[in-house]
Amino acid sequence: MSEIRRHDPAPVARQHPTAKVAVVAALLAALSGGTALAQSTADLTRISVEDLMRLEVTSVSKKERPLGTSPAAVFVLTSEDIRRSGLTSLPELLRLVPGMHVARLDGSKWAVTARGFNGRYANKLLVLVDGRTVYSPLSSGVFWDEVDTSLEDIDRIEVIRGPGATMWGANAVNGVVNVITKAAGSTPGTMVSLATGSEDRLAAGVRHGGTLGDGLHWRVWGKAFDREPLARPDGTAAYDGWRMGRGGFRADYRASDVDDVTLQGDLHSGHEDQTSSALTLTPPYRRLFDEQADVSGRNVVARWTRTHSPRSQSTLQAFADHTSRREYLLDHARTTLDIDFQHRQALGARHDLVWGTGYRRGHTMLTNSDMVRFADTDRRDWLFSAFGEDEMAVVPERLAVTLGMKVERNGYTGVELQPNVRALWSLSEHESLWAAMTRGVRTPSLLENGANIDVSAAPGPQGLPIVIAVVGQGVPESERLWASEVGYRRQWSTVSLDVSAFRNNYAHLSSLAPSTPELVLAAMPFVRVPYLIADDLQGTGYGVEAAGTWRARQGWTLTAGYTFLALDLTSNGAEQDVRFEWSEDDSPRHQVLLRSLASFGSRWEADATIHALGSSDEHRVPAYARVDMRAGCKVSDQLKISVAGLNLLDARHAEFLSVSNEEITQPRRSVVVQTLWTF
Repeated sequence: MSEIRRHDPAPVARQHPTAKVAVVAALLAALSGGTALAQSTADLTRISVEDLMRLEVTSVSKKERPLGTSPAAVFVLTSEDIRRSGLTSLPELLRLVPGMHVARLDGSKWAVTARGFNGRYANKLLVLVDGRTVYSPLSSGVFWDEVDTSLEDIDRIEVIRGPGATMWGANAVNGVVNVITKAAGSTPGTMVSLATGSEDRLAAGVRHGGTLGDGLHWRVWGKAFDREPLARPDGTAAYDGWRMGRGGFRADYRASDVDDVTLQGDLHSGHEDQTSSALTLTPPYRRLFDEQADVSGRNVVARWTRTHSPRSQSTLQAFADHTSRREYLLDHARTTLDIDFQHRQALGARHDLVWGTGYRRGHTMLTNSDMVRFADTDRRDWLFSAFGEDEMAVVPERLAVTLGMKVERNGYTGVELQPNVRALWSLSEHESLWAAMTRGVRTPSLLENGANIDVSAAPGPQGLPIVIAVVGQGVPESERLWASEVGYRRQWSTVSLDVSAFRNNYAHLSSLAPSTPELVLAAMPFVRVPYLIADDLQGTGYGVEAAGTWRARQGWTLTAGYTFLALDLTSNGAEQDVRFEWSEDDSPRHQVLLRSLASFGSRWEADATIHALGSSDEHRVPAYARVDMRAGCKVSDQLKISVAGLNLLDARHAEFLSVSNEEITQPRRSVVVQTLWTF
């Protein structure tokens, strides 16, 4: 369900970041140009453009294939991208992906999406960590404060902009984020990381890995941090500090020449300060108070892979996951059991088939509050799925066509079909065109199937207060998407270009329909005005996403990205008294990303990133620019030190407005010093 926005009656002053961006861009060019850059084969800045296009990705078709031949709008953040960003959390890293919109809500909450419909509970983006989905059926969204791991152990983050429904199923509507960690065999020895700064009071991590016998590699790790609050609009510190601890393990076992087994898991526990609100029936009709939310969870994943031949492979994966959140609005705990099987088989010289099946069972326990109530607080749900996809070499090494279908059955809307057709035309070894047509769905959340939420209160006629409520009585249809995409890729000796365009047609989007007001005879009588969650919103979204890389010289790489997005949504008339502009206004129309990575000799690094975001249509969030700069030094083979300045242009700025965080807070200019020691 889309979040209900608070329209601030006070005008927000527009910011014009263009001049600031131009000054910083000129500074980057002056800093990096005219400097002799020494060679280092281990440096990200010295990997050729051709090798970058050969990076193997698995998220598009659940099999390894080069990035340059993937018929989808896919982008990869490598471990070196992560290290040289200066960023310390997963959602912040996604700012580096062209086409992604990331907005900080408060000290521990983010809104993250691709291709629109952003919000804390953005419900059209599927997120996975090593194949384990972290989607929450409570809201069909992601709690980003629970999605974390040791950043030093991430091998890559694969991001698909656009539907991945045929491979990954429901809720992979507008995109897929797949976090893939390193194999245990690539992280031997001990690593200690420390960070401190104006936002991170202290963050520390430790990892130790080794081997046992022949073929068994393992590692254990732990991390903890204590983060400062963000700022209120008046510059004072907000009440949104964040403290979290997390630890885990991974073991990879080469059981035989054809069998590989992985067992991994982690657990976390933390406290989040936040300002919440309770409705009152007397002025000012809302009471703000500070509380501490307690968040915890644990999971374990087991995966067995058998390689039957170079042309045939099977994988069986199972995971168990438990999370718990205790806060005023709604306490809830969730347990998920999931099992998934897939098989890949090359048939002849022209067909490459991937098929599989899966089953998921979930149990959610809810504790009602004064504002959020469920008639049934013990909720169970299930999902059965099967998929098949065949990549056909219509013209070998020239034209490939992929046909696929995902069939899912859930307990809310029954059977859902998610077909997919993709085509890749290789114009030459370094140039290709691709096109795709995909159907995706988002299945209803628990909130849409039984929640009763008191949203706001206001004075009414004859002295009776009015309480606005949102009521979920179940929706008969899943949200539906038909997506059309085209893309073009080209690489030259030192330059690569990746452009995609899309048009999304949405139907049965979550909406609100006003119902009959009712008089509630309580100790203080009031009028309750319910709005029923319906599925009558529809519309289109379209846009262009472009990304390019220029290897300017040995040791200096420039990357750039541009995104244009437009949404046009309409209702069927039943909700004419309700405004839906917030859905069209969640993401900026224009985004620009510029990044410079420069290496000086074998020891020094100077990196910078510029983000420029246009204002939303109604200017609730003004245009702003963000600049991050980092300097790193390799003191020895074992010790690396870096200093990063984040949000350097402004003392603070707003990135999103939402009633999810009752007190709107703003990211501040900050500095972080990081030390990485391996031995």
